[in-house]
Amino acid sequence: MIFLYKRNLETASSLSSLDIAPVSDINNLYDTRLSSYALFVPGDNTVEISIEFPAALPFDTIGLGGHSFGEGTTISVNGGEAFAVSQRHAVVNVGVDVQSVINLLITDPTLPPGNPRYIGRLEIGEGYKTPDISSQVKLDNVSNSESILSTSRQSYGYRKAPYSRSSFQFPYITTDERRVMGEFFQYVDVFVPFFVGMDEDCIEVFDNYAILEETQTLSFQLSDAMHYTSSLTISEVY
Repeated sequence: MIFLYKRNLETASSLSSLDIAPVSDINNLYDTRLSSYALFVPGDNTVEISIEFPAALPFDTIGLGGHSFGEGTTISVNGGEAFAVSQRHAVVNVGVDVQSVINLLITDPTLPPGNPRYIGRLEIGEGYKTPDISSQVKLDNVSNSESILSTSRQSYGYRKAPYSRSSFQFPYITTDERRVMGEFFQYVDVFVPFFVGMDEDCIEVFDNYAILEETQTLSFQLSDAMHYTSSLTISEVY
């Protein structure tokens, strides 16, 4: 898995695109609410987005969430290599770079000219590649509602949005990986949202793309084979 957790798009000094629809607002790309999105009506099958930062920015990962691009879509940074973008949302490691101006080119072979496409969330920053996870992934559908019983056993409730929660086991962690996982854990704590990207051979656990860390204590257990095991629990943010 890749966690895009050092997110920088909101710090950009400018964010622009010639393909943005007149009725849309490109600043919606870094809005955390799922109801916000940016609408694009490109003249061909590409969408170009230019991002300028006040100073040179180190980055290695792009996140594209809640989008309507089709199968075979790719994204490239400053005219470099084209990386595959999965449907719904994607977290893509594009290699380490340092730039103050970042130009993204999203190419969708299924996009007819003039046909609109939307992006719910865009992020650029630094990602954390986790150790390999166990195949025993726990997937929970959680009710966030509150229920109250009166003295006569009548039921009242305050309905809240449900959410998905997943727990992952890491069966083999080296000493260096333990240190990096600890740095990630301290950075996000339990309130900094991040993007989750799954490897090709992993189950896709979320349709959403903004995630919170729920683990209050990050524990490492040293095995007889002198490596560590650990686990994380993460959940959706709307």
